[in-house]
Amino acid sequence: MAPNKGFEPTDSSKIPRYAEIASFMRSARAEIAKPLDIALVGVPLDLGATYRSGARQGPSGVREASRLIRQVNPTTKVAPYRLCNIADVGDAPTHPLSVERSVELIQAFYERIQAIGAVPISIGGDHTVPLPILRAIAKKPEDRFESAKAAAEAVFPAPTTVATTVVQNRGGISLKAILIGA
Repeated sequence: MAPNKGFEPTDSSKIPRYAEIASFMRSARAEIAKPLDIALVGVPLDLGATYRSGARQGPSGVREASRLIRQVNPTTKVAPYRLCNIADVGDAPTHPLSVERSVELIQAFYERIQAIGAVPISIGGDHTVPLPILRAIAKKPEDRFESAKAAAEAVFPAPTTVATTVVQNRGGISLKAILIGA
């Protein structure tokens, strides 16, 4: 996974961190197409939690907050942008009035990511969001699945939101999802 030109994050020595349209961790914006390795995806959906709206704002809030992230992790010294092609592919489409239609739209979006072999990292949304993502990825059970979902707002008390691990064995292949904040 050698990174290609066009996948470099915005250089803060040339463009200030507060300028331009925000992307996840100042990564490049890209279409869902090869040679993308890691797709950073926003999922602005909160129709599944009718009593508490706001999770739909998660992706835009995380994009704004992540402007401060550096290209090299100061603790681990890992430079992910030098290891693979990482890009913000935008938000998964949703329907403003139908959770059922939103699930279909999100699943189709993730099937496109799966089709090119990229790994999705999803940000935002309510607790409905993992369902279409898992459905899209489970269509190819021979592929290992690892996903982290960071929710902008946790609905349940802290002890139940730290991390929930979902493991399903499909034909001897383990599908694993780590849901953070869900």
